[in-house]
Amino acid sequence: PMMRHFPAYDVLKVMMRGKGTAPAWWEPAGGISGYVRAMLDELGGVDLRVSTPVEEIRREGASLVVSAGDTSERYDRVVVATASGPAATLLQGVEGAGELAEACAAFHSFPTTIAIHRDEEWMPESRGDWSAINVRIEGETVWMTEWAGQRQNRPVFRTWLPEGRPRPQDILHEQSFEHLVVSPATPALQRLIAEHQGDGGIYLAGMYVTDVDTHNSAVGSAVAVASHLAPGSPNLVRLADHGGKVEMWRAWGAAGSPDQGEAPSSSTKTARS
Repeated sequence: PMMRHFPAYDVLKVMMRGKGTAPAWWEPAGGISGYVRAMLDELGGVDLRVSTPVEEIRREGASLVVSAGDTSERYDRVVVATASGPAATLLQGVEGAGELAEACAAFHSFPTTIAIHRDEEWMPESRGDWSAINVRIEGETVWMTEWAGQRQNRPVFRTWLPEGRPRPQDILHEQSFEHLVVSPATPALQRLIAEHQGDGGIYLAGMYVTDVDTHNSAVGSAVAVASHLAPGSPNLVRLADHGGKVEMWRAWGAAGSPDQGEAPSSSTKTARS
């Protein structure tokens, strides 16, 4: 039922290419985790703490206090780079962040399970019909299978598993999680976030913050926040020099959606959660 309200813009932007053997998008070397490792390798002067979930953000005077386990630390700025649900929970009651918390809480998610597998039965019967994105309909059941091995012409697939259908054979990995629901209200919520970025020293980053729900949007939202906090960052300059769409991402961060606005900027000590 939720697909009846799914914006055509998002569908068309993701599915406009991909039929046959031509790749629908570029893939980073080493897979999706490759660009994450590359960014981590570039971090300097950063105290990176893994497996340390933030439990609370609160205001004390002019500072924001971030608590994780038995540790609490003060910051001038906090970047919440999580899904919208955890962001709403962390920002609830934080003085000065009411509008951002409200916007995050207005997003919704749905439980889903994705399987990485080698079962060709989940693809179109004719290999000539295989595409990067394949949507199957059986009665009232609809599901999507991505041809993850398209670039290498290998039978490796990623399927959003429908309820009531036998699971694929030869599963390599399976993961259940909460996925963002994109709706006609999404652009308005993104504009609300853009309007209030930096309120109370709080910034938001994530794929729900700008444009469609993709990794590109998540990275773009981070670029927009970096442009607020450190507009002269060497990495931002280098990204622009290498053809990165820095100005476009800055504009998205300022407007919440494509082709609108320009971003302001500011800087100070910052925490990321």
